[in-house]
Amino acid sequence: MIFTEPPSENVFAGGVPGTPLIITGWARRGHPQKGATRLALELSAAAVRSTGVEESHVMVVIRNGPARNAVEGGQVLPEPGEERVVGAPG
Repeated sequence: MIFTEPPSENVFAGGVPGTPLIITGWARRGHPQKGATRLALELSAAAVRSTGVEESHVMVVIRNGPARNAVEGGQVLPEPGEERVVGAPG
């Protein structure tokens, strides 16, 4: 997690000076776009409910890229649909 605070004169929310809440994430390329859009909308709504920040000041960005660009637990991530259940034969 990284927290950065740019100078207040460089920060805008909803087109006016303000303090936005920005949530970013990453997903493996190949997941249906509809799911990523739904996730971004749900994260935005949850942020509004849990923080009280106005919806116009919340930005959610989900970037995507090839699974091979990410490593988790020392293993390169599989492409969507090629996951193997832990403990399953194969």
